[in-house]
Amino acid sequence: MNYPNGRSRWLAAGIAALAVSLAPLSQGASLEVAGDEEARLDLFVNSSSPETSPSLGAVQLYGNAQTTTRVLYGAIQGEAARPVDGDEDGELLVSVAANGAASEIVRVTSAGLTVNGAVSASDGFSGDGAGLTGVDADHLGGYAVSDFASSATLGFYALLDSTNQPFTGHVQATEFRIGGNAVLQAPGTQNVMVGAYAGSGSSGSYGTYVGYEAGKYNSGSVATLVGVRAGANNTGSELTAVGACAGYAQTSGARNVYVGNNAGLSNTSGSYNTMLGCWCGGSLNGAHYNTFLGFATGASDVSGHANVYVGQSSGNTCTGGYNTFVGRETDGASAAINYSIAVGQRAKPTANRQVVIGGDDANGYVTDGYIGHGVNSATPTAFTLHATDAASGNTNGADLRFVGGKKAGTGTDGEVVLGYDGTTAVGAVRSTTCMKFDATSTPTAVAGKALIWSQTLGATTEMRVVSV
Repeated sequence: MNYPNGRSRWLAAGIAALAVSLAPLSQGASLEVAGDEEARLDLFVNSSSPETSPSLGAVQLYGNAQTTTRVLYGAIQGEAARPVDGDEDGELLVSVAANGAASEIVRVTSAGLTVNGAVSASDGFSGDGAGLTGVDADHLGGYAVSDFASSATLGFYALLDSTNQPFTGHVQATEFRIGGNAVLQAPGTQNVMVGAYAGSGSSGSYGTYVGYEAGKYNSGSVATLVGVRAGANNTGSELTAVGACAGYAQTSGARNVYVGNNAGLSNTSGSYNTMLGCWCGGSLNGAHYNTFLGFATGASDVSGHANVYVGQSSGNTCTGGYNTFVGRETDGASAAINYSIAVGQRAKPTANRQVVIGGDDANGYVTDGYIGHGVNSATPTAFTLHATDAASGNTNGADLRFVGGKKAGTGTDGEVVLGYDGTTAVGAVRSTTCMKFDATSTPTAVAGKALIWSQTLGATTEMRVVSV
């Protein structure tokens, strides 16, 4: 044997093998060196062509099976992998019997350790794993190692901090992926993107994108986009879109709020709109200052401005502007209604600048109304109804007209009845100024009613009073 310190003791391999073979079968063979010297067994292959015969020998471990004798159960073999002077590389192989055949389990090379099979450690593993490659995807949930951020990227204390407490350290990853798709990232200026392709092509800043393709191509600033493809194409500023495809087509519009699936779906350039409800404003395109609240409100409105629609399907077919409709299915009697007010289920103005309270519907009409201090009060207060005053100059004030309902066909026009609630006479009708009666034809007498009218007779106009 040769020793690095120059001392040598020779023990022939044949003598050692003989000693082992002669040892009692019930005892293990041993090689013992007295004193402080190290025990070593040298196996030397004196080959003249090591590049063609790299094997350096092996230690083979045999045993018996149930009916078979001398079965090879394990072996440790050395090889001269690179027999180049001054640049030698060696390899060490460990094999074991597996299903009746020898199987290489471990190979140690100058490049590292290769293990064929599972590796376990009772005390865990250490190191940052930065060079981990070739891991079977089946052991990582079906994903390749490249789909996971390395420990160096996460930060050495991403899972445990210096006091061994979980999840209290910092994370330095630029994105996290599931199924190969980025699902959490924070690129650009103060952006947060959660979901596959959320903000993937975005150049905006101060944005929050949550959901598949939410804000995918957004270039607007201060956008909050939540839902599948919400605000996907937005280029305007300060958009809030919550719901699948909410504000999907918006490009240059600004300061819009869409809440509900497909809310504001087609609007491209309209601004200052607020739409809450699935499909509300779904056809709107280029309109401004609208407020829609309820399912499918303003569904057909394309370019009408400054409408207020409240209630399911309110303004559903109307395409006009500056309307205020409140109630389920309140709408214009025709599409092009403008500047009108409708209140009550299915109340429908028939002309521009018209107010309609109550609808032609079993659940929408009203028969009684109170204005002022409620239906009753311990302290009732007077109520004054005005037509519009003149603002300045020598301008006449507006007339206040009370008109009964117009007849249809051969029917009778409705009347204006004062001081009578349909059942009981209430109070008196009083005028502190002159009452003016315009000239008209002689009215038809009605039993039990007094008639007051003005009639022109020749060159004069007379007021007539008749009680029948």
